[in-house]
Amino acid sequence: TAAVSAGQDKIAKIQANQIGSFLDFADVMTYDMHGAWETTTNFQSPIHDSPNDPATPIKYNIDTSVNTWLSGGFPASKLMMGFPFYARGWTGVPTGSTNGLYQSATGPSASFPFTQTAGVADYKELVTAGLVNSEKRGVWSYFWATEEGRRSLALVKALA
Repeated sequence: TAAVSAGQDKIAKIQANQIGSFLDFADVMTYDMHGAWETTTNFQSPIHDSPNDPATPIKYNIDTSVNTWLSGGFPASKLMMGFPFYARGWTGVPTGSTNGLYQSATGPSASFPFTQTAGVADYKELVTAGLVNSEKRGVWSYFWATEEGRRSLALVKALA
């Protein structure tokens, strides 16, 4: 068993059709595709490619990653997908027309008490901070540290 790359540019350098016979499973690390090391916000682990994604030259996403492994000949029955139960965040983000998505950022979001790492928040920390949509019971969340975002969050909590 091995944890393997999710980047299609990295997978292209691997003989996916041959290593499958040596592994019980391959766990594709489909997380940390984007984060505060970049100056533009993005989904940490986009599920699909988006025509609006400004990332260049390569647009990382889970669908492309898994399909690159499969089209390279790796057995589907041995392919596992890692999933992040934490989020990546930025600060200094203008809301714009996309609520902060694909916007410029000045750095990582502030650290949370448990993870203690700027730009990273554990799922439980996001729930505690009210940054997860409990009505839809979704485990997916993203957050942008903007003043407007903080005011919006306070308003949502007040209306709840």
